[in-house]
Amino acid sequence: MKAIRAVLPLLLLSASAAAAAAPFRVALVLGPPHGEEFSSVPPAFEGAGWTFSTFRVADDRPAEAVKADLLAALERTDLVAVGPLAPDVFAGEGAAWRAFLERGGAVAVTDCNYPDKYAWTDQLGPDYRHPDGEGFAGWSPADLKKEDPEPAIRTFPAAQVDGGMLWYHFNLANAGAAWRPVVRCARHGQPCAIRADVGRGFVYLTNLRCPYSSFFENLRAATELRRAGLEVVSASGLALTNGAVAVEVRLRAEGGAPAPNPQRYLAALEIASATNAAQAVRAEAPLVTLPGGAIGFRLKAANAVRDPGRVRLVLRDRRDGSEIALVDRNQAFDDLVEIETPHHWATVSTKRRAADVSFAFRLNPAGEKVVPGTWRAWAKGPDGRVVASTPREERLAGWRTAFRLPVPADAPAGDYTVGVEVVSAQGGGRWTKTAPFRIVAPTPTQVLPDQDGVLLRGGAPWFPLGMYHADPPFWQEVRDTGFDLQQAMNWLDGEFPRLAAMGQPLLYETKHNWPENMAIWAKRYANEPFACMMYVTDEPDDTLVWKWEACRRAVHGADPDHPTFAVLAHPASFRYQRNIADVLAIDLYPIGRDGSGDMVEIERRIRACRAACGDERPVLAVLQSFGWEPQEKFRAMAYLSIVSGARGILWYCWQEGDPPNGLHTNPALQEFARGLLAEIRGLAPAFLSGRTKELSLCGGRVRALLCGTKETGVHLVCVNPTDEAAVVDDAPKMPGVPASFTLPPAGVAVY
Repeated sequence: MKAIRAVLPLLLLSASAAAAAAPFRVALVLGPPHGEEFSSVPPAFEGAGWTFSTFRVADDRPAEAVKADLLAALERTDLVAVGPLAPDVFAGEGAAWRAFLERGGAVAVTDCNYPDKYAWTDQLGPDYRHPDGEGFAGWSPADLKKEDPEPAIRTFPAAQVDGGMLWYHFNLANAGAAWRPVVRCARHGQPCAIRADVGRGFVYLTNLRCPYSSFFENLRAATELRRAGLEVVSASGLALTNGAVAVEVRLRAEGGAPAPNPQRYLAALEIASATNAAQAVRAEAPLVTLPGGAIGFRLKAANAVRDPGRVRLVLRDRRDGSEIALVDRNQAFDDLVEIETPHHWATVSTKRRAADVSFAFRLNPAGEKVVPGTWRAWAKGPDGRVVASTPREERLAGWRTAFRLPVPADAPAGDYTVGVEVVSAQGGGRWTKTAPFRIVAPTPTQVLPDQDGVLLRGGAPWFPLGMYHADPPFWQEVRDTGFDLQQAMNWLDGEFPRLAAMGQPLLYETKHNWPENMAIWAKRYANEPFACMMYVTDEPDDTLVWKWEACRRAVHGADPDHPTFAVLAHPASFRYQRNIADVLAIDLYPIGRDGSGDMVEIERRIRACRAACGDERPVLAVLQSFGWEPQEKFRAMAYLSIVSGARGILWYCWQEGDPPNGLHTNPALQEFARGLLAEIRGLAPAFLSGRTKELSLCGGRVRALLCGTKETGVHLVCVNPTDEAAVVDDAPKMPGVPASFTLPPAGVAVY
């Protein structure tokens, strides 16, 4: 949703209808440790008749005072949105809250509110009590497993557009494989689930998959429908970005009541351009009775609006002219063709290794009307001349098309343009779209992920070997052990010049992980000699993908020469998280204190992450270094990561905890690591040569990598990640490789 920050006129509403449309009034209740959760909401609805009031607990404003202000405002409030930990302001006053809920008010409780924070709902009676068990709102993993083929979660309008949340436990991982996506978010390409049944007025929001502005639009629809005794069974076609609008909505009476009279309502769609009075759309449709005790409508219209405008889809009550806003937002309509530039790196380096530059374009929903058709693409340099193009017109094969252009590797630095022309075979429609991209020359501290998944530092291929959680007094020792990348938190920024003096690049992390804050830190460090990568998030689920993508864009805007970094933990979510950072990593610590554990999952996760991002960005491994690992398994985990395609390794951790764990607590293992790092660094040019072949030997029990060129030397690396010896007799025949050799458990051989 593109927020329009000006008051937008709704050109075609009749005076009576405009008078009947009431504002939607939201109270944001924020706790002291947080507050940014709803920062994207008010700007998204400026000019759309929404009002927002903030009630924040602070050092100078205790919960009791905030509670009194909130209770006084309930009469002029439609929705109370409760931020993390803020339920402290709700203690007592059950009668006031029951009255608010019974007149049609709604309360939305967001994630990070732990179950003990819901005790205040008990005073409202059994109808309002928070359910026991793992799942919120009556759901649990066991319930989900029983559903076949999918949980029957109802959706309300805009679910298919760009919003959604899952009424479920605050930790999505607890659902495991039982959770299935129910509704796909058309705007963001992620699954989302929305439960339209807000019960007695409570919405337990625990996993938000799209921006909060989308969630608020959905809640308004649910709240206003609930007041009218209605709920939505299904809704489709609400993206409203296409030239031919086709909306279909099915409703029924709330709580199993008899179906309402469809003649009571009229569905009305109104789209008004903010700048061109001639660009406006108005369409109406009656509601009809549908099978299963439902009512609904189908509405079609031709939409030519491309300027920013206001979109409203309402149910108008014929009796009094009042309205239920199913969609009410300011929006800028997308062009038919939208180009995706090389967004998996910050810029395109003149030292890039891959011969071609990858792009993609997609057709917005109207594109379905274009197929069949053809397309062609080109790239122009700073002087406006074409430097690369597709050799011929290509046939359209779907709504999204990836393509590569042979931009010369020696193309000078500067601002370039990529263009796409799409021609419809039906009617001969022709659409052209261009987008900018930039080629830059490398600088000494520049770090760019190349599209073959290799990091370029200062224009040269780099295989990072890094360490987590070393305090400043240990930094020199970390460097001397052989690590060439250090992770640290931004509150140690006063010490960072020491890293520069040691020639150590920095992976820096800030817990102030909102786009605006990350941009400040990125700009602050952009030109420092220790600048390397910025940590966006660690082990997220996929509920805030939109937020991490926004952080990534904000960092790029402040510092285009250094990438963002994220560690992923849930393989089922990798495909949704692939764009949250430029450099991705997986972490897995399988070896217990007794030295046992299955290392094979390291390989599975690396390969799953590589597959999710199409091998077009670096995937690093974060491995354990707690100090209790047997040396042979410490080495085997590193080489297993390498033969699985990792483009760098970080170890966790150097020293932390009380009593402390970490590599530094085991001097013998630390000395072993020193030799291992030197060994890996010597082989890195072969790993990064671009000439690699992944092998499976000994019936799949041994993983191997054949890598290198004449310049780097050709090497065969074999790893046995199992607890049984393996006899290898099917290795490639090459000089120095025995016809048969035995790898012990956790054995490694490098030839």
